[in-house]
Amino acid sequence: MSAPPSAPTAAAADRRAPAWHLLDADEVAQRLGVDPAQGLSSAEAARRLAEHGPNELQAAAGISPW
Repeated sequence: MSAPPSAPTAAAADRRAPAWHLLDADEVAQRLGVDPAQGLSSAEAARRLAEHGPNELQAAAGISPW
């Protein structure tokens, strides 16, 4: 019988979803592969849009009044 899957380690979680709000702006730019002074080229912006989708939040479900 195999052991149940374990929770991801802190190092693995850090690689998947960094705590962006804790990073210096230069570190964020480096990790995202962008030069803040130049921005993204149109081609790179289109590629990222196709890969990740639009930069928008999902609408939250409304709170029922009762």
